[in-house]
Amino acid sequence: MDTTEKFKKVMNILEENELCNSTVNHNMFDKLTEEDFLDKDLIESIIVKIKGYEDRMENNPNKYPENIMQYLRQREGLDKYDTSYDLELNKLSKNQVFKEVLNWNGLLGGYDSTIKNWITDIYEIDLNSIR
Repeated sequence: MDTTEKFKKVMNILEENELCNSTVNHNMFDKLTEEDFLDKDLIESIIVKIKGYEDRMENNPNKYPENIMQYLRQREGLDKYDTSYDLELNKLSKNQVFKEVLNWNGLLGGYDSTIKNWITDIYEIDLNSIR
């Protein structure tokens, strides 16, 4: 199955289940193979996941924006749409979140402190003093 066929198949599944034809919803099907699309239970589990994610986003209880939460989830080894650990992630301090997001994006080795110092030096804003 090529990408166009896969896209159409996902569009049909979303339409049949009255779900939004969005990038997020299409991403939920990214890892599926042609054989996976024949597994009705697997497709149903993705539909349930999409509905749960959409419901959660309508009443987003998170302390941090969704794009940041996705980085944090992936740092924990979760799928970026898996909200099961969000309660714990929301307990992280801003400093810890900043460090985790930098690490996820490949800025390792203390760049959190370095970048904060640059911001202080350039903008005269001390990010460590912000709660």
